[in-house]
Amino acid sequence: MDRFDSTEVVTMAERARRALDVRWVRGGRTPSRHVIEAVLAIGEERDALLVALGSVLERLRTDPSDVEHAHASLSVWAPVAAKIGATALEHEIEDRAFAIVDRPAYEAVARYVAGAGGARAEAIASAKLALERELQEFGLSATVSGRTKHLYSVHKKLAARRGEVPELHDLFGLRIVVPESADCYAALGVVHLAFRPVQRRFKDYIARPKANGYQSLHTVVELDGSGPPLEVQIRSEAMHREAERGSAAHFRYKHPAVGGGDRWVYPLTPAGEVRRLPRGSTPVDFAYAIHTEVGRGYRGARIDGYAVPAGYAIKTGDVVEIVHTHRLRTVAEHLLVAHSPRSRNRIRAGLLAPVSY
Repeated sequence: MDRFDSTEVVTMAERARRALDVRWVRGGRTPSRHVIEAVLAIGEERDALLVALGSVLERLRTDPSDVEHAHASLSVWAPVAAKIGATALEHEIEDRAFAIVDRPAYEAVARYVAGAGGARAEAIASAKLALERELQEFGLSATVSGRTKHLYSVHKKLAARRGEVPELHDLFGLRIVVPESADCYAALGVVHLAFRPVQRRFKDYIARPKANGYQSLHTVVELDGSGPPLEVQIRSEAMHREAERGSAAHFRYKHPAVGGGDRWVYPLTPAGEVRRLPRGSTPVDFAYAIHTEVGRGYRGARIDGYAVPAGYAIKTGDVVEIVHTHRLRTVAEHLLVAHSPRSRNRIRAGLLAPVSY
């Protein structure tokens, strides 16, 4: 934190707190993708989101009985980590939440991975030593390490195969980290000289990064006929750091909602539930977004505890409390302040509806 001054730390902590206030309701009316968008927009900065993600992870570590938090972690917080490119956080959140949500499935996948790992350990260790030797002889400074696909990812692949147990070529692999970007392609040549590459399994995420900014070379090679092929990832030291923590520059570029450029705003109910509204929406729009009867009973609104006029332009992160009555009537003047087409249509329909006597 020494790269931030005290004001920045306070701002970051406040953004993280407000992002954590966003509530996801399993089976609720707000789609998960809208909640994810709200968290990204309210957190605003990657570092604030990293603080929030750290809090989410700590809760998973210390309270394995909180099933609702685990569901929210899988549906919202792991995707948020993926969006900002924080791969290490994403994977640990997924695995810990998976263990809470479905313990039998988690243990079954863990046994499957452990069994497959035992069978392949010798071949992978031999490949690692061979690559270290070849890279050194070629004059490349490189770190070679083993990697195992995280359990929740394996679970999703197994589930997609409808219970069949496939040979997952990327279940285990090797990762090569070199000093510079140009060294990645030199290391790739060494790998392909040492082992036969599998056709059509090479992916260049350096030339064409993933949507979250991830960069690396992926190739799959045969290990002299000893078992299934092996995936090898090659990246520079800078790419490796960004793969673990994400890229601030990329996050700003890919998420135009940061800084207010998006066409939506994401206010919250007092309970923390998200409503996605067109930018420029007012408390009247918010009331109709909750329910037509709440809109017809609208008598006022408070934002973060303070009374605001009906024409107030709601901002992302505003906590909106609607003051309403059970004496329902459609107010024509609300057409002057309503912004969203949905609420304006409901107001018009109410004004044109026959009056019961």
